[in-house]
Amino acid sequence: MQKNIPKGLLMITLTFLFTLTIAGAAFAATGDQVTNATVTPTTLPLVNSNSTQGGDDQFVVSTTPAQGFPTNGSSYANINTGNDWESYAKLTLNLTIPQGAKTLSFDWMYATNEASQAYFNDWARADITDGTSTQNILYADTYSNLVSASGLGYYHATPTQKAIIDVSPYAGRSIRLDFSVSDVGDTGVTSALFIDNVHIGPLADVSVVNDVDDNTPAIGQLIKYTIRAYNNLNSPNTATGVTVIDDLPDGVTFNHASSADYDSANDVWNVGTLLPGEMKILYIWATVNTHPTSTSYTNTAIISGNEGDWNATNDNGNATLTVPAAADVYVNTSTSKNNPAVGEEVVVRVKAGNNGPDTAQNVIVTYKVPEGMEFVSLTQETGYPAPVYDPTTRTVTWNLGNLTVIDPWMDITLRAVSAGATSGDASVSSDTYDPVSGNNLESGAISVEQAQVNAATIDTTVPMQKTGVPIGMIVTALLMLVTGLVMPRRK
Repeated sequence: MQKNIPKGLLMITLTFLFTLTIAGAAFAATGDQVTNATVTPTTLPLVNSNSTQGGDDQFVVSTTPAQGFPTNGSSYANINTGNDWESYAKLTLNLTIPQGAKTLSFDWMYATNEASQAYFNDWARADITDGTSTQNILYADTYSNLVSASGLGYYHATPTQKAIIDVSPYAGRSIRLDFSVSDVGDTGVTSALFIDNVHIGPLADVSVVNDVDDNTPAIGQLIKYTIRAYNNLNSPNTATGVTVIDDLPDGVTFNHASSADYDSANDVWNVGTLLPGEMKILYIWATVNTHPTSTSYTNTAIISGNEGDWNATNDNGNATLTVPAAADVYVNTSTSKNNPAVGEEVVVRVKAGNNGPDTAQNVIVTYKVPEGMEFVSLTQETGYPAPVYDPTTRTVTWNLGNLTVIDPWMDITLRAVSAGATSGDASVSSDTYDPVSGNNLESGAISVEQAQVNAATIDTTVPMQKTGVPIGMIVTALLMLVTGLVMPRRK
């Protein structure tokens, strides 16, 4: 029959403020080593004792991740039976429970190579002894709720769990905490008990919730984060020294906060004391940046206090916003000759580019042929689609598709047909949000001059010129002269 976990043992996956970090030197040797360690709310347990019967290396201080271990810090203890006949191992912590302490907690996992519900029934357990009585606080064996543990090098294991034990009856007294694991009745089969994150002290249940008023903002928009710090109503104690670390993501820039208790230089909100059921709120305003690497940003708020937290699953609050992709597309033009004569050809180079940070989608470049000019031909940079000229609208259209951070060009050959000042307009557009619109249009001025006539080709024949006196008047004068000569004079 499956053995039940003793009453009073609460198992949840948590971490705590005051922890036992198991150092390699404390467990390097086999045999008996006894060292006292005192735990107070401001000190950590130091070294422990162990005893073994069986093969070597029955105490292993490991830093290799193993199905949730280490649960705190970088190492954990692996107490195992080794491969000898009916071997066992025991780890002992000699602890003093300080006044005011209410709980003892630790993370554990039992793993075995024994078959599930095996006849030999290997086991692991934990016991508290105060010199007069022993309290069993943990028992696991092959009848326990085991899952596959091939990644550990074992056939089966319990899930990673947390034991929380009421130690207020031991306040002010010394106790011994024994962790034991045993291989029953066979050889060559190893079982192990993983231990980490031992904690003694009062507990609270602080939590944090983080929200943003617009999770799809535009670049340059001012957004507001709302951060709520709680000591939950079912918390057994007042939470003191509560802080929330809120490091704004790279995609936003801090603007201002609602409280002077928020240190923006160090990203820390000094919440202070929270009674059970109490909540405090902080507002942080920030400006959305042009994103350098991503379009999604998560702001994580992390809460902690002086007391241990029996429910660490609510100690982080995330607020994620998605910023639209942005691409600063631009266009510029240059002309091979700004003042051509009528009949001359000029080449207008239109260059389209993307300053990033993202790829510009569906980029289209247009150029309107100026008045007084006529279209001749088109070429473009190798590797890009060919532009198209529409004689009806006198417009060149260049569909570039998706444009990375690059600047291709096209050359438009034009012929001047009439004199005068004119200009050609080039523009670029994209389906991607453009944070800088002032460089999407450019006009290139062209001044067409009259054609110059070559002096060597001028006709030098002088045509008949009109005299100053009309021919009729000359004839009249001659007749009058003749008449005067032939008329007789009076006597």
